Amino acid sequence: MKHGLLLVSALVLAGGCEKDGKGSKVVDDVPVGEVRLVGAGVEPRAPLRYRVDKGTHVTMDMVARIGIDAGGMPVPQLPTMRMSMDETCTAVEPSGDMRFEVTVASFDVDGGNPQMAQAMDAVRDMMKNMVYRFRMSPSGKIDDVQVEGLTGPMAQIGNQMKQSIEQFAAPLPEEPVGKGSTWKFKRSGEANGVKMATVNEFELVDLQGDVATFKVKGRVIAPAQSINQGGVSAKLERMDGTVSGTIANDLRRFAPSGTFDMKLDMRMSAMGQTINMKMTMDSEISTH
Repeated sequence: MKHGLLLVSALVLAGGCEKDGKGSKVVDDVPVGEVRLVGAGVEPRAPLRYRVDKGTHVTMDMVARIGIDAGGMPVPQLPTMRMSMDETCTAVEPSGDMRFEVTVASFDVDGGNPQMAQAMDAVRDMMKNMVYRFRMSPSGKIDDVQVEGLTGPMAQIGNQMKQSIEQFAAPLPEEPVGKGSTWKFKRSGEANGVKMATVNEFELVDLQGDVATFKVKGRVIAPAQSINQGGVSAKLERMDGTVSGTIANDLRRFAPSGTFDMKLDMRMSAMGQTINMKMTMDSEISTH
């Protein structure tokens, strides 16, 4: 019974904010999906825009380390995940929106116990067939996400990739900005049956040619609610978390490099058991 609750908890924590929508607890006065400029920064100021030409190709290498503390319950050691992805801009629409296609070049794991390593071998085999497509506006908003080649529980990885790419994209304000400018962006939606919201604040700390460097910090929160995962019903009593990172992104190539960290703290109850659970996820990305 405890392990069933732990599985539900892990799936919830792994989900992140999957898509924009309604129903999540309001955590800021920023409307969902809107970039709100807080400060324009110093002169000179200019609009920031992604402008990727059709046919542009980059390779992204991602490393993710996940740690789970389940209130004293035994949790298998999780391996470090390493993924290399090929990204191509397949089209530029008259509006300036860009279409991207991403395929997995390699997926490997380091460490973890033997049982976990065996499970990750199966994951590696399934990842070979994944194709990931999305559209991005010049201001960095991502939509029309399609994931092919993954089914069942493996579809969770596609959702995780969507969240990661959205975080590294850094939505941009409409107004001209300079170094030191700050803005907020809010996502609200449902992931793995959990309604939640994130509000991130971005700061432009450097701009060298087409390479913009951002610092990001934010908050993740979900209201108390009932959920169901894998046929197990549970109640999410509390969930709160923080995100932070530093990202340098080539606006002409959509080539992000940097780090992104997330910490989540939650309390769940199911099957007569209650668990306090914490998760940390440290991500690194480099592009060439």
